[in-house]
Amino acid sequence: MPVLLLLGFGMAAAAVAAPAATSLVACGLLPSLVLFVLDGSEGQNTACTVGGLNVAGVAPFLPALLSREAHALPAANLLGDTTALIVMYAAAAVGWLLIALLPSLFAFLELEEIRQKRESLRRVQARLEEEWGPEVRGPDFQPPKPQTSPSFAPSQR
Repeated sequence: MPVLLLLGFGMAAAAVAAPAATSLVACGLLPSLVLFVLDGSEGQNTACTVGGLNVAGVAPFLPALLSREAHALPAANLLGDTTALIVMYAAAAVGWLLIALLPSLFAFLELEEIRQKRESLRRVQARLEEEWGPEVRGPDFQPPKPQTSPSFAPSQR
């Protein structure tokens, strides 16, 4: 909760110093602010990922509002511009895509690495059998069943 308090004081100070930029940041970072409050996971990795990309989507529009002659009109124009809002919210959506897709991608890559290692060990085993004879297997050896490449299902995580 101290982070939320600090965030609140920071937004209040920014609202006094640069009200136009603050209104743009508040509206542009709305997906991240809501997620930051609702994300109960330890470390808030989802909020950090989505928030970081959301900040990247809002940042290109800030310089125009931070100049000395900035008024409320440029902020209203930016907030009314659907392209600007789409860029800001699409950046947050890319964060959600990363959260949704990367765990499955890394699990698949790990399974593929395990499969390749298994095949490499089987080749070494076959080479040792050729070189030393079948006694190298040991008395309790049972040949492995041939397997196809592992299929990944989200339930295997």
